[in-house]
Amino acid sequence: METEFIFWSAFLFAIGYWLCGHLLGNAQFLWEILILMLKWILLIMYQMACFQLYFGNRSFDSRVSEISRSVAICFLIAAIVQLIFVKNSLVPNLQSDFKIVAHRGSDGNNGVPNTIPTLKDSKKKLSPDYSELDVRQTLDGRFVVIHDAMLANSSGKEREVNNLSLGDLIEHKVKESGHSAYLSGYSQYLEAAHQIKQPLITEIKTDEHDNYDLAAEFCHLYADSMIDHGDMVHSMDYRIIDNVKKSEKRLKCGYVLPFEIFSMPKGAIDFYSIEYLTMNRSFIRAAHNQKKKVYVWTVNNKLDCLRACAIGADGIITDNGSKLKCFLKTATKDDFSLGCFINSYATLK
Repeated sequence: METEFIFWSAFLFAIGYWLCGHLLGNAQFLWEILILMLKWILLIMYQMACFQLYFGNRSFDSRVSEISRSVAICFLIAAIVQLIFVKNSLVPNLQSDFKIVAHRGSDGNNGVPNTIPTLKDSKKKLSPDYSELDVRQTLDGRFVVIHDAMLANSSGKEREVNNLSLGDLIEHKVKESGHSAYLSGYSQYLEAAHQIKQPLITEIKTDEHDNYDLAAEFCHLYADSMIDHGDMVHSMDYRIIDNVKKSEKRLKCGYVLPFEIFSMPKGAIDFYSIEYLTMNRSFIRAAHNQKKKVYVWTVNNKLDCLRACAIGADGIITDNGSKLKCFLKTATKDDFSLGCFINSYATLK
């Protein structure tokens, strides 16, 4: 009796933890929550029956009868059916047009992110479907490839990027994780990418000092070349995306979401880039109903990659493209089981 109490307590704690962390965050409708709860109840019953089938009366008292064996067999059949369902639902996603996007152009620790040497090295090692990068407008109205709004000089003093000219910025050498490289203007970066035939997703960064006319200036300078080479843009600032579309409808634009939104924008958005902690099947289904793709960022381990595939994302933005690309190739050949699929939440790190 004491063993049974410990066993059930452990299971209920695990289920409660899972519900708080995943179920309520991923299911948006009451019926989805009820169905998922039912699945977990059935799973508990199956594991209890298997436990009894294997151990007999050594752990639990004699109240559990021979019916447990029949229950175990029934749930084993159900697990096999679930295996077929899981495998058939996952593998087509893995084998379809699932995109690998190199976050800031990097692949593992292969160089300074957002620099041309790293872009070229990732192309050789990974050849991602897209290489993602960040740009900001400079004091003289040009664009520089950089993520942060502030840049530290040699004396350690920080200055705002939009208060520096492009000429000043490209003389700055950036160091990270044992690598170093010079910043580059976006024109130079774009030319380098097009020479090696690497499609880009460019994130247009803004802050409170930026003028939203920069979207029109960006399109005037780069849109034709980007369209010719299959490049895209995205931004966390919806006004930027809206202005880009007004300036050049042909250029594909995405909306970067750090969290899930309750209603889809009705503007001319071509895709969404959503943070992986808030990704869920309901959002992706709604986006697909609008004929919009969904990319998940920043996915750096097998667990999140598998989840993104399972819920129907169109691709991942990752710092570990080679590692996850290899994993996806292997996963298409593996036999997915119900247990492996559930346990992947804990073991596929």
